[in-house]
Formats: sequence, structure tokens, C-alpha cells
Amino acid sequence: MYDGEVIRAIIFDCFGVITTDRWVEFSATLPPEVLKRARHVMETSYNTGRIDYSDFSEQLQHITGRSAEEIGEVFQRTDFIKNTALLSYIAELHKKYKIGLLSNVAGDRVRQYILSTEDQALFDDMVFSYDIGMTKPDRRVFELACERLKVRPEEAVMVDDIQRHYDGAKQAGLQAILYQNFVQFKDELVRLLANSDD
Repeated sequence: MYDGEVIRAIIFDCFGVITTDRWVEFSATLPPEVLKRARHVMETSYNTGRIDYSDFSEQLQHITGRSAEEIGEVFQRTDFIKNTALLSYIAELHKKYKIGLLSNVAGDRVRQYILSTEDQALFDDMVFSYDIGMTKPDRRVFELACERLKVRPEEAVMVDDIQRHYDGAKQAGLQAILYQNFVQFKDELVRLLANSDD
């Protein structure tokens, strides 16, 4: 529920929001306990830059019983599909609001394979887990993203497709939208922004 703060910044997740997320599809095929162990290794070791892809792949093979090829299909493909409708809308939002990107990612794939130079210019700041050694849903990640945009958490909206990250943003004091599709997201954001206007 909106609490009356004026919104000055909108922060977007990358995978599953701005582009496709094969991890979500892959993880849906794993039993809950296996998924928990795999996610722990990804979030605490791989996406924070503590281990390289080779070690990560080996650990994930051991945890999940999946082949190196199957894991490579999730983590090494570069043919991402961008959410062009969302990027166009972000360009409109950027005229009035600060725009941030906050992503759990193990390397510089976002700049290398996903966002063009023109796309990157839509964001006032981009925070990547491998750069800062922390991952969502750690509240410090959300606080850092706000700090770098020079806004208070209460003045920012986090847009993410993963419930735990949505919950983490809310716990850190941000407004949040759980992204399901572009139309649903836009409807929710329009309502938030309308309530936020002076």
C-alpha cells in the first residue's frame, strides 16, 4: 500500500523484467530442497564474484544432477530477448524520474549482451551484484541502489519479478511492484505515481 511519499526514482531488475530469465524456467524444474541449495550457491558465491563459472557449473551439476550442457544453456547463452515495450516506457519515465537498474548477475553480461549503449543511457545508475559482493534480497543492496540515485528508500519503487526480492525491497523501505507482464506493471506504476504527485 502506498504510504504517501513522493516517488523520485524507479529501479528495475534485469532478468525476468527487462529481458528473459532462463534461471526462472530452469529452477521451476528443480525440487524445492535442490532449488534452495542451488540458489544459495548462485547468490552467495557465483553472483557475488567469489567463484568463477567453471566452479559454479561443477557445483551446480553436483547439486542438481544436470549436465554441464544443460547448465550452460541457462548461464552462458547470450541471445537474450529484450522487453522493448518496457524499454520504450522507461525512456518516457526517465524524463521525470531517476531510473536505476539493480541485478543479481555474475559478470558484465548486461552491458555486453543485453543493453545497447542507447539502452544504458536510460539508466542513471546500474548496480550489479558481482561488483558489490552482495545480492538481492539483502536490504543493503536496495539501500545502496537508493543511495547511488540520491533518494531515500521511501522515494523509490523497485520493480522485480521474484517474490523474495519484492519482499526484500519492501522490508528495506521501498515501494515495490512484482512484475508479471508489461500491462500489469504499467497499471500498478501509474496508480503509484498518480498517488505520489504533489
